[in-house]
Amino acid sequence: LAESALSDTGPDDSDGLELTKILLECAPEMVRELMSDGDETGDLMLEALSDQQLECIVDALVADPTVLSDAVEGGDGTAMGLAMLDCAPDVVAESMADELGVTVDQAACLLQEDGVLMQLMLAGDDVNDEDAFGFLEDMLTAFEDCGIDVGSMMGDSFLDPDSAEEIAEYRADCEAGDMGA
Repeated sequence: LAESALSDTGPDDSDGLELTKILLECAPEMVRELMSDGDETGDLMLEALSDQQLECIVDALVADPTVLSDAVEGGDGTAMGLAMLDCAPDVVAESMADELGVTVDQAACLLQEDGVLMQLMLAGDDVNDEDAFGFLEDMLTAFEDCGIDVGSMMGDSFLDPDSAEEIAEYRADCEAGDMGA
């Protein structure tokens, strides 16, 4: 590690991971800074991690090339997200609760390993247009099962358009393929 640190080339990935593990023992705040990607939500989650949770995530980075790729090269984030969920479920639930405007218990319910929402989130990239409505229906059921009123969470105006004209616009947009509509 000393040789690579003194050279102009810098450490390779395995040396970098070893250096990260050493820093984790000596200066965990530095590891948080190195892992920071400038995303406010991600940075808040990193700050909320205990040193043990951070060590668990670093161990996941070392053990699984997919997690490392997600963290370093900006993959789709699924592997890194699962590592965060495995190592720090309380931190993930608190972040999700803040983001969705639900209680921490409701967010934890949504994040249960055997929960429908987790399975749907992991399969979300593989959902085609034909399955999208079933996907949305399953998501709404998961929210309902966890005691979350989607109407109040999103605002009643989102679910109840003000006029027949607004409904017609939504229908036209939906028929044109706009899944949000």
